[in-house]
Parts: sequence; C-alpha cells; structure tokens
Amino acid sequence: MTAQFLRGTENTKAASVKAGLSETVHANAVVVDASCRNADKFLDLASRLRLFHVSNTWVIFEDGLLLGKPPDRAPVEVPVEEEFDDLQDIPVHRFGAQDRDSAVDPAEEAFLEIAPPTPPRARHALLPALTLSAAAIGVLDHKVMFVDSHVLWVQSSGQRVEALEVFRSCLARPLQGYLVAVSEGGDDGDGLRWRWTMDELQQGLLRERRADLQGATLRGSTIIKFPDEYTHIEDNRLRQNDLYPKMNWPVTQNLGYSLNFGMLVYKRDNYGWDTGQGVFDGMVGEMQRYEHDMLATAVFIRADRLPYMDLSAETFGLRTAVLFRQPSKSSVSNVYLLPFSPGVWRAAGAVSLLAMALLVVQTQWWRAHSGLHRNDPSDHLEVGDCITFIVGALSQQGFFCTPTMVSARITFITTFIANLFLFTSFSGSIVAIIQSQSNAFRSVRDLLDSDVHMGVQDIRFQHVWFREAERDPADVAGEAFRKKIKTHDRPGFVSTQEGIRRMRHGMYAFQVETNEGYREILDTFLESDKCDLSEVELFPAAPMVFCTTEKSPYREAITRNIRWQRETGLLDRVSSRWENPRPGCAGQATTFVAIGLQEFYPALIVLYNGLLLALFVFSVERVSRAK
Repeated sequence: MTAQFLRGTENTKAASVKAGLSETVHANAVVVDASCRNADKFLDLASRLRLFHVSNTWVIFEDGLLLGKPPDRAPVEVPVEEEFDDLQDIPVHRFGAQDRDSAVDPAEEAFLEIAPPTPPRARHALLPALTLSAAAIGVLDHKVMFVDSHVLWVQSSGQRVEALEVFRSCLARPLQGYLVAVSEGGDDGDGLRWRWTMDELQQGLLRERRADLQGATLRGSTIIKFPDEYTHIEDNRLRQNDLYPKMNWPVTQNLGYSLNFGMLVYKRDNYGWDTGQGVFDGMVGEMQRYEHDMLATAVFIRADRLPYMDLSAETFGLRTAVLFRQPSKSSVSNVYLLPFSPGVWRAAGAVSLLAMALLVVQTQWWRAHSGLHRNDPSDHLEVGDCITFIVGALSQQGFFCTPTMVSARITFITTFIANLFLFTSFSGSIVAIIQSQSNAFRSVRDLLDSDVHMGVQDIRFQHVWFREAERDPADVAGEAFRKKIKTHDRPGFVSTQEGIRRMRHGMYAFQVETNEGYREILDTFLESDKCDLSEVELFPAAPMVFCTTEKSPYREAITRNIRWQRETGLLDRVSSRWENPRPGCAGQATTFVAIGLQEFYPALIVLYNGLLLALFVFSVERVSRAK
C-alpha cells in the first residue's frame, strides 16, 4: 500500500481504507507524506480504525521530498473538503490504558486493584529515547500508535536523514522515539542509502520498552458467582466457589508486575452470552463495547465470542466429565460363572463325565462278574447313583456307600481330591469377585444403553452446551440430553451437592465440572466408595484463555508474558495449589463387603427351578403310579 489512499474521493473513504488495511490477511506497508494535504485526516482515520497495529508497517515522512525525486505524473486534483468527508462518522471508543483517575468508573467502586510496581522501573542508559521534533509531535500526537504498532518517522536532521521508531504505551504517556537508521550524504540518484544504528543489545532493550506500560492503568473485570460466600480472592478454603477467577488472579498480578501497569478490576456475575443478533451481556458485552481493556480472568473459547475479543494465551483448562460409580459385577453378570474361564469349565465338565463313565463301567462289570448276590448297595450302583456321586463330589459332599471294588474306590478318591482343588479355587475367586467392581461402563454409549439415570450440574455454560448439542442429531451429547436428561419425571439439572449425593447412593451418572465434583467427592465419599469411581468425557476439555479487546495493543505483550509464566512453572504452581486431584482409592482390601440378595440371586434361581422340576417330576410319578 502507498500514499495512493490520499488521492481521489473514493480512495479516501473510510470504508475503502478499512477494506484495504484492516480486512486483509496480508501484512501491509503504508507510506505517508506528512506534508501532503489531509495527511493528518488520513492518520486520524487510521487511528480511529485502529490500523496502527502489528499487521501494518507505517513509514511517515516529515516531508515527501525526503523520498528523493518526485514522480513524473500530475497530482490528482480533488477538492480538499471531499477527502475523508466521512471521518466524523467513525465512532471513537475508549481505547488503551489511562491514568488511574481516568480509568476509574464513577458509577462503581473497583472490586480489586493491582498497583503498578514501585518505585518506577528504571530504564537502561544504552537506549536513550530521542526528543521528537515539533513537526513530529504535531503530526503524531493523539494518534493511537501503541506498543504493538510499527511506525517509522523519517525526518531531516542537519545533513542527514533519520528514521525513528515511534510508539507510546497509552495516550496518557508521551510518544517515544528511538533512532533505528540514518542516511548520510544525501540522494545519489538511486535513493537514500540507509545504515542500521542498533546493535543486538539495543534491539533487545527496544523490545523491553514495548513491554513497558509505564505505570498506566487498565480496566478489567472478573466474575464472582457466589458473593454471599466470598471471603478473599486468595482464600482457597472454599475453592469450589469461583475457582477459575481465583486461579487466574495470580496470573493477572504477574502480568501487572512484569508489564509495569496497574489495573482496576470490577466484579461481575456473568461471563457473557449471546442474547441475540450478536449482542452479548456480562463481561464479554463490556469487551464488545470497549468499556474494559481485558479480562482479569480467563474464559473458554467460543466461536460466537471471537469477533469481539482477541485471544491471548491459555492458562488453565476447564474440564467436565460424567462421573459415576461402576456397578458391582454381581449386578451385571452371574458371579458364579466368573471364577473360571470357559476353558476351565469345559475341562472340569469333561473330567467329571470321564469319572462318571469309568465308575459306571466298573460297577456294572462288578455286578455281572462278581457272582455275589448280596443286598449290599455298594454292589448295586446304578447310572443315576453315579450321577449323584459326581454332583456330590463337585459340591464337596460325601456318598451314601463305599464301593467294594478297589478300582472303584480309587476312582472315588481321585474324584474327591480333584474336586477339592477345584472347589478351593472357586471359593477363593468368588470372594474376590464379589468385593470387586465391574468395568461395564466404558463410554457414553454404554451409559445410554443402560438403566443408569443421568443429571447435569446446574450452571450456565452446561445449559448452553446441551442446548447447542441438542440441535445436532448425530451428537452423542444431544442424544444423552434427549434420552437421559430432558425428562419430565425428574429434574435434569441439579446442584453439585445433590448430583454427587445421588451418584453415591444409586445408579446415577452426573455431568459436572471436575474440580467441583472432585471436591464434593473428597468431602462426602467414604474411602471404599471412591474405589469404583469412573468417568467419561461427554464434551472435550475447554481451554481457558485470557482475552483483550479487539485489536488491543497489549495482546502480544500479554501473550508472551503468560507463555513465559507457563514455561517457568508459575502456572503449574498455581494449578497445584488450587485444583483438586482426582479422588484415589485407599483401603479397598480391608473393607468388609456384606453379601446381599443381588449376589445370592443366581443361587435362588437354581433352587427355584430345581423345585419346580421336582414338583413336575413328582406329578408325573403320581400319575404313572395311579395307572
């Protein structure tokens, strides 16, 4: 981009300038002759449109003759009054840091305040700030060329031409100019020859100057949703209340100390949601109206908020999960079949059948070849007696007689010994199984296909998430809302305390912010109750991000400082102090587990079916006897 924006009526309209410099994804270079007519209007328009930011590089010449030989073309003759005639239609919003007295909201007392570091930060003598000329001050003063701008002011100084990098921390602080390049000897016909004047150390000092707000005051807001229980922003005794504003407060304090600014923080009770047609309430609405410079707490990213705020850097993640207790194995399967694998059951059955067949052969051969006709039952074992013997051996019961044959006695003994080992293994395994929990629910789909009830923490963002998920038929969260939560027989949204209480006492799953859920579990659950605790994610974790107003000049400095806090471990230190760990399991092995009807139910089914079979056979026998 060149000074052509100053030529012609259409090119000097605010919409044309904005389309060329603001609504582009490319970096722009803008060359301006400050001596040109209406140059001040053009710079004022750029200031109102906030075009002095990192995407645009401005080179402003004190006099266009410094560019060298003027172009061989006639200037476009346009009446002065027709250029930038819509300048006054561009609204002027509050923008950037201010003096403390100007930053105070007369209608409201600040909830918190960060004082700038004292004494004032000293500046390194190796990078002195130059005194700008009267012409430079006349052109650049009151322009929002803040710390993120790239503005070069080119002026003549005696026999040389100087290029100064110009910026300011805010409108309440003076312009700063630093010599970055000079051209000596004049124009040789091929243009000016420039010499870079800054060494590596001075370049580093210049970057530090851009991260120094010179004790100016920003205005921000934080959220307190439980004002009746609020004690102090650093009190972690009730960490489940307003956890994330408290966690992000040390981050904000470190920002103020590192970037040398103060901050007035106002209390709000609503993060900010779209009330219709892109108009937000709460803290986001204040950012949309440029009433505040940044948020003193982090918020999670939403697509509808992006047009009205600039994202800085992530601090902590807001994570939600569906918490539930895994059911016992007896409630989802027959515990009497679990001790052995199918292969062991088949092997035990095959060995039992082999022993029964061998015993039948032995007893029948003995009856046919012994030549004895005693009434001793041991000499008259029938096939049914052999079946009864095998069943008795499996259940560690005796038999009513002892065979006369030595080979049959050996079969009896080995069968009893083998089933003793089998019974011992079965008994030990079934005790452990009854005391352990199942892994029946591994996903949200498993919960939806079960009889487990589901509830949701009654908090604003949960309502919004499920309302949006309900619109998508393929979203599993929307299906969960329609099938398990949006019902008429019970409230779907409940308090954290009520949801955790239901989860503890019944087949209930609770969608909750994990920090609050963990804290309530730690306070109310027994140690044995924590051992079967499980969770699945219904929504992905939402990163919490610091935000500034749109095109904020301090976004880049804030982003770098928050990342520095993460790299140095400051954020991890804050996280370890405030976030609740996932409840662990302790003392499961020493807990006494009473056998209930649910565990005994399969045995009752066997007894019930056996009695019914016995009654049926008894009826058949009576009928056959009567005939």
